[in-house]
Amino acid sequence: MKRLHLLGLILVLSLPLSSIAQGVVVLRGAAQLVKILVDRGGTKAASEISTLGGEKIVQEVFDKAAKEGGEQLAGKLERYSLEFGPSVLRGAKESPSKFVAALETLPESLRAGAIQGVSREPELMATLTQKYGSIALESAAKHPGVGPTVLRKLGAESSEFLGSQSTDQIVRVARLSDGIAMAPPVERKALLAMIRQAPEKTLNLLEINPNVLKTAAVLTAFLASKDQILGATDVVIGPDGRPVVLRKPGIVEKLSEAALGLFEKPLTIVAFFFGIALIVASLLYLKQGRRA
Repeated sequence: MKRLHLLGLILVLSLPLSSIAQGVVVLRGAAQLVKILVDRGGTKAASEISTLGGEKIVQEVFDKAAKEGGEQLAGKLERYSLEFGPSVLRGAKESPSKFVAALETLPESLRAGAIQGVSREPELMATLTQKYGSIALESAAKHPGVGPTVLRKLGAESSEFLGSQSTDQIVRVARLSDGIAMAPPVERKALLAMIRQAPEKTLNLLEINPNVLKTAAVLTAFLASKDQILGATDVVIGPDGRPVVLRKPGIVEKLSEAALGLFEKPLTIVAFFFGIALIVASLLYLKQGRRA
């Protein structure tokens, strides 16, 4: 049995790429590829291939790859299928060329995670990858389970946020995503930029004040007060979306923070006290001069 499996692998890997573009031979190649994938992946791989549609759909995916990118694309699709499993074929079902291009754009360290995302949500990921390319695969790899959901609801405007924020912040945005998605395009873009600028503070305020996302007028007032909101230490949002500032960082507080920052470095501490000593000595010298 092992010899038969080995023979099947040799047959698939030795097939000329040109055979992928030829009907009868491709069907035989698809059958052999399916057999190898099932041998490697067991019941999980068999289930994925069955959900995809079996050998017939595998054949159709390779036919589509041959039409979109010729022998080279079909060969890449086969190679990635052998490397990552049947999920590659499920992701490539809509557009093999876009899927392979998106996968190759990703750093190698993210590719396995991206394919796992396809395995979790094959239909969604196939659609998102066709529409957004590598952004979709990156969101699945970096933020499993939530990244694709945010991308689906908020679109390309969320791509920069998905690429720069932690998964914890993405989870919080996912909870608010229905309300954010209902905002007019201009306000939605401005709100995502505000979240990107100060994620912790902005998300806290949105979670405490759900009314901000319920009407365009309240959201507009909230966004118009962005500088005031982000510049305050403590702030409460009124029912109209406008902030009620409780406390702003004062001069003393700012100086204290600056002083604490200076004291983090030993040389700065020495220089600070040396400066004080110099000032005191100068004052004493002037005082003595006046007496003389």
